[in-house]
Amino acid sequence: MPKTTHPTAGATHVEMLGVTLTVSAGPDKGVCAALEDGPLVVGTDPDCDVVLTDDTVSSRHCEFLRRGGRVVVRDLGSTNGVLVDGIAVAEAFPEPGSKIRIGHTQWVLKAAKKEDVLVSRADHFGTLYGKSAAMRALFAQVEAVAKAKAPLLLEGETGTGKDATAELVHQTSPRADGPFVVFDCGAVSASLLEAELFGNEKGAFTGATAARAGLAESAHGGTLVIDEVGELPLELQPKLLRLIERREVRRLGANDAKTIDVRIIACTHRSLRLEVKAKRFREDLFFRLSALRLRLPSLRERTEDIPGLVDAMLREHGSKRTFTELAPGDQALLLGHRWPGNVRELRNVVERLLAFPGAPELGLVEVHAQDPVSRADEAASLLPLSQARERSTDAFERRYLKDLLTRSQGSISEGARLASVSRQFLQRLLRKHGMR
Repeated sequence: MPKTTHPTAGATHVEMLGVTLTVSAGPDKGVCAALEDGPLVVGTDPDCDVVLTDDTVSSRHCEFLRRGGRVVVRDLGSTNGVLVDGIAVAEAFPEPGSKIRIGHTQWVLKAAKKEDVLVSRADHFGTLYGKSAAMRALFAQVEAVAKAKAPLLLEGETGTGKDATAELVHQTSPRADGPFVVFDCGAVSASLLEAELFGNEKGAFTGATAARAGLAESAHGGTLVIDEVGELPLELQPKLLRLIERREVRRLGANDAKTIDVRIIACTHRSLRLEVKAKRFREDLFFRLSALRLRLPSLRERTEDIPGLVDAMLREHGSKRTFTELAPGDQALLLGHRWPGNVRELRNVVERLLAFPGAPELGLVEVHAQDPVSRADEAASLLPLSQARERSTDAFERRYLKDLLTRSQGSISEGARLASVSRQFLQRLLRKHGMR
């Protein structure tokens, strides 16, 4: 896509709907929540945005979000469902005054003061695209924070474009001519994290045959991206805090610290506030990282951008087709899917469609079809016990893994934590079922 140098040129202001939710009946009567940036997940799981004690509410029961100036409530596969003004829904647009019941808990939706938000008139900025107000507001924010020196925290679900946004911030900043270095906390083994980030002296550990600069030093004069900062072990977090506050790094095995000049951009799909509450992330480090914060909207918050995104992805592959030329069933699936993997998942689906040009609907059906559980159970009774047990186990594992990936927003580390298994075991299981 063509680049826009100044997306805020001629920017305008729009009013964004303010919403509050109050529990009017049930065990948690009186609980209130404001629907601000991002989805508001409700359930009994401690990692939900709103945690209820109602035992008829599922662990991750439903979510509320804003889309196109309206409020959306979505059932996240709960046991007892979601009712809006007495009608069971999978997804609905409740109006102010609506009553939303989940289990024994009833919520009342109320309009609050509207927010005045600066949005770009452009529908793209660098490689980012979006006509929605949420994306155009992001474009304006990116240009503003690019000029700053303070650390920046980029929050957003897996696949929303945090890496591309970090690079865009760098490219439009005064540091654009300096190095752009990415350190992925989730891709390096715990034993090597410190040496990879801060470097080491010769003999600092077994195998350290030479002194080596870490990625922090390599970013001197430019930008250092700490990707998936929520995965950084607690014992290394004070060293990252020292780097931010003092601009110092000390290599493993070194006696003296070295001063460097870098801007820190941290990315995470986790809620660091919840991580702080759970004692998995230092509060002082969170406050320093979040001097400036941007949240990238999920794809389900901006479904109006899907046709344009699909058109752009098709053009990237040399296809002359457009979204409107896809089969009606495919269009409906694209617009109605929850997209736990966001733009990255959408790209995978478009590539699958291109791989099956003669049967475009097959590409989407294979991606989104439900497991044939009933057929498997029906046929199981005709098999020997060992084979029937194996087939039943496979069906259960597939259902469990799909739900787990949805709950973890595609993150292997988060999925392993939720399932109480190792990353390696979860990866093997995903490969077994062709899900990775």
